[in-house]
Amino acid sequence: MCRWVRIVGGLAAFPASLLLADQVILKNGDRLSGKILQSDGKVLTMKSDFAGEVSVQWEADFMRGGVNYSRNVTPRLHTFGSTDLEFDQFQSLDLRVAPAGGFGYHMLKTEAATHDLLGGASLNREHFSTGLRRTSGEALLGQELTRKFNRVTRLSERLVLFPNLTARGAGRLNFDTSLVTTLRRWLAWQATVSDRFLSNPVPGRRKNDILFTTGLRLSFAR
Repeated sequence: MCRWVRIVGGLAAFPASLLLADQVILKNGDRLSGKILQSDGKVLTMKSDFAGEVSVQWEADFMRGGVNYSRNVTPRLHTFGSTDLEFDQFQSLDLRVAPAGGFGYHMLKTEAATHDLLGGASLNREHFSTGLRRTSGEALLGQELTRKFNRVTRLSERLVLFPNLTARGAGRLNFDTSLVTTLRRWLAWQATVSDRFLSNPVPGRRKNDILFTTGLRLSFAR
């Protein structure tokens, strides 16, 4: 029985459960083409031209998180340290732990916008469900952008490249962009697009994993 599916050629929005797709790839390698009618997080119902309505059990599990700390050295230069944690069933990734550190340079810093360049190093430890374990040293090259359009709407974007220094020619790319609109002082609506590229995934898994999410955001700051 299928335990998860991959959405191809479309988007997935959580927790609103809005899904659009041209094709769904099942865990056993079978492919279904058509339109997604309904998803409640456990059962996916899809209408295809040749098979009518098809329902499959699925789990689209992923978790991403981490911590980041930065400190200004000069008005333009700052140092940073971070640790990223990631679980992604689509890439058979049980756990990625990637501590990193380096320097950042403020190319632009105003009340309406900031643009930083980042450089440093990372240690990437990966644990896959296939039993594969990898530890790699990485360079870190990136940029961050924030833009306030008005008092209630702002955009943030972050792109980071991780050239692999242990396995030459391999590497990762992390891209995240979010649009946040404040509805109340403590409540905001957020839409985010995330892309995770891995040049050397385990056999049978795709290199790229793109996710679109939307939902409400709560703030407890005074």
